[in-house]
Amino acid sequence: MSRRFARGLTRFPLPSSIQGKMALVLGVLLGAMAVFLLSYVPSLLSRQAMSLTAEKAEAIGEVTAYSLVPGVLFEDHEAIETVIAGIRRDRDVTYVVVEDTLGRALQGFNVVRAYYGRLHLPGDGIDPV
Repeated sequence: MSRRFARGLTRFPLPSSIQGKMALVLGVLLGAMAVFLLSYVPSLLSRQAMSLTAEKAEAIGEVTAYSLVPGVLFEDHEAIETVIAGIRRDRDVTYVVVEDTLGRALQGFNVVRAYYGRLHLPGDGIDPV
Protein backbone atom coordinates (compact mmCIF):
# COMPACT_ATOMS: atom_id res chain seq x y z
CA MET A 1 0.00 0.00 0.00
CA SER A 2 2.81 2.42 0.78
CA ARG A 3 4.45 1.84 -2.63
CA ARG A 4 1.19 2.61 -4.35
CA PHE A 5 0.86 5.81 -2.32
CA ALA A 6 4.46 6.73 -3.11
CA ARG A 7 3.83 6.11 -6.82
CA GLY A 8 0.77 8.40 -6.63
CA LEU A 9 2.91 11.18 -5.23
CA THR A 10 5.34 10.94 -8.11
CA ARG A 11 2.57 11.83 -10.55
CA PHE A 12 2.07 15.16 -8.79
CA PRO A 13 5.47 16.04 -7.42
CA LEU A 14 5.69 18.78 -4.82
CA PRO A 15 7.90 21.70 -5.75
CA SER A 16 11.43 21.39 -4.48
CA SER A 17 12.37 25.07 -4.59
CA ILE A 18 11.36 27.58 -1.92
CA GLN A 19 9.57 29.68 -4.53
CA GLY A 20 7.47 26.74 -5.59
CA LYS A 21 6.59 25.87 -1.99
CA MET A 22 5.64 29.49 -1.26
CA ALA A 23 3.51 29.62 -4.40
CA LEU A 24 1.72 26.43 -3.36
CA VAL A 25 1.07 27.71 0.18
CA LEU A 26 -0.13 31.09 -1.09
CA GLY A 27 -2.36 29.40 -3.67
CA VAL A 28 -4.00 27.25 -1.02
CA LEU A 29 -4.36 30.27 1.27
CA LEU A 30 -5.92 32.40 -1.48
CA GLY A 31 -8.26 29.56 -2.40
CA ALA A 32 -9.41 29.22 1.21
CA MET A 33 -9.95 32.97 1.45
CA ALA A 34 -11.96 32.97 -1.78
CA VAL A 35 -14.21 30.16 -0.54
CA PHE A 36 -14.75 31.98 2.75
CA LEU A 37 -15.54 35.31 1.09
CA LEU A 38 -17.86 33.78 -1.49
CA SER A 39 -19.84 32.05 1.23
CA TYR A 40 -19.86 34.78 3.91
CA VAL A 41 -20.10 38.12 2.11
CA PRO A 42 -23.39 37.50 0.22
CA SER A 43 -25.18 36.47 3.42
CA LEU A 44 -23.75 39.50 5.23
CA LEU A 45 -24.96 41.85 2.49
CA SER A 46 -28.36 40.21 2.51
CA ARG A 47 -28.73 40.68 6.26
CA GLN A 48 -27.66 44.32 5.98
CA ALA A 49 -30.16 44.95 3.17
CA MET A 50 -32.99 43.41 5.20
CA SER A 51 -32.02 45.49 8.21
CA LEU A 52 -31.97 48.71 6.18
CA THR A 53 -35.33 47.86 4.61
CA ALA A 54 -36.85 47.29 8.03
CA GLU A 55 -35.44 50.59 9.31
CA LYS A 56 -36.79 52.44 6.26
CA ALA A 57 -40.23 50.87 6.70
CA GLU A 58 -40.28 51.85 10.36
CA ALA A 59 -39.27 55.43 9.53
CA ILE A 60 -41.90 55.73 6.80
CA GLY A 61 -44.53 54.35 9.17
CA GLU A 62 -43.63 56.79 11.93
CA VAL A 63 -43.59 59.84 9.64
CA THR A 64 -46.84 58.77 8.01
CA ALA A 65 -48.56 58.20 11.34
CA TYR A 66 -47.41 61.60 12.57
CA SER A 67 -48.69 63.25 9.37
CA LEU A 68 -52.05 61.46 9.52
CA VAL A 69 -52.95 62.35 13.12
CA PRO A 70 -54.78 65.63 12.32
CA GLY A 71 -56.68 64.10 9.40
CA VAL A 72 -57.83 61.11 11.42
CA LEU A 73 -58.61 63.19 14.50
CA PHE A 74 -60.81 65.64 12.59
CA GLU A 75 -61.95 63.10 9.96
CA ASP A 76 -60.50 65.28 7.23
CA HIS A 77 -60.48 62.97 4.23
CA GLU A 78 -58.69 65.48 2.01
CA ALA A 79 -55.76 65.69 4.43
CA ILE A 80 -55.60 61.91 4.62
CA GLU A 81 -55.65 61.64 0.81
CA THR A 82 -52.84 64.19 0.57
CA VAL A 83 -50.63 62.18 2.92
CA ILE A 84 -51.46 58.92 1.13
CA ALA A 85 -50.68 60.53 -2.25
CA GLY A 86 -47.22 61.42 -0.96
CA ILE A 87 -46.60 57.90 0.32
CA ARG A 88 -47.90 56.34 -2.88
CA ARG A 89 -44.96 57.87 -4.80
CA ASP A 90 -42.50 55.74 -2.83
CA ARG A 91 -42.04 52.58 -4.90
CA ASP A 92 -41.18 50.52 -1.81
CA VAL A 93 -44.59 51.05 -0.22
CA THR A 94 -46.95 48.27 -1.28
CA TYR A 95 -50.10 49.32 0.52
CA VAL A 96 -51.46 51.75 3.08
CA VAL A 97 -54.60 51.48 5.14
CA VAL A 98 -55.63 54.28 7.49
CA GLU A 99 -57.89 53.03 10.27
CA ASP A 100 -59.67 54.89 13.03
CA THR A 101 -59.57 53.85 16.68
CA LEU A 102 -62.40 51.37 16.12
CA GLY A 103 -60.46 49.60 13.39
CA ARG A 104 -62.59 50.89 10.51
CA ALA A 105 -60.65 51.72 7.36
CA LEU A 106 -60.91 55.41 6.47
CA GLN A 107 -58.68 55.59 3.40
CA GLY A 108 -56.02 53.54 1.69
CA PHE A 109 -54.59 52.09 -1.45
CA ASN A 110 -54.15 48.43 -2.32
CA VAL A 111 -56.57 47.63 0.49
CA VAL A 112 -57.18 44.11 -0.82
CA ARG A 113 -53.47 43.37 -0.60
CA ALA A 114 -53.35 44.79 2.91
CA TYR A 115 -56.16 42.57 4.12
CA TYR A 116 -55.14 39.53 2.10
CA GLY A 117 -55.23 36.53 4.35
CA ARG A 118 -57.69 37.99 6.83
CA LEU A 119 -61.14 36.47 7.12
CA HIS A 120 -62.99 39.47 5.74
CA LEU A 121 -62.46 42.82 4.09
CA PRO A 122 -63.59 45.94 5.88
CA GLY A 123 -67.12 46.88 4.82
CA ASP A 124 -66.52 50.62 4.70
CA GLY A 125 -67.00 50.97 0.97
CA ILE A 126 -63.38 51.88 0.26
CA ASP A 127 -62.63 51.12 -3.34
CA PRO A 128 -59.30 49.26 -3.56
CA VAL A 129 -57.03 50.78 -6.17
